[in-house]
Amino acid sequence: ITAFVSVELERQEGKEVDRFVRDVSRFEEVVTGSLMTGAQDFLLEVVVASLEEFESFLQTKLLRLEGIRAVRSRFALRRFVDRARIP
Repeated sequence: ITAFVSVELERQEGKEVDRFVRDVSRFEEVVTGSLMTGAQDFLLEVVVASLEEFESFLQTKLLRLEGIRAVRSRFALRRFVDRARIP
């Protein structure tokens, strides 16, 4: 299961952003992470084997991090473009 998880921090100051990046980089379920513009601060691509595993990831890892204001998750139904090389 692939989920795209938008994360909004309470504060977007340098040390809070750096702490979030450091902490999330340790989670093996997160395969990509991007700092974003707009309403969301980060977009995480999370890959797990089941919905139960995703729930566990949220409850025991992501939502335990300090400084998170909001988390929104969307699930991919199928991938139709998957380029290994960027033009």
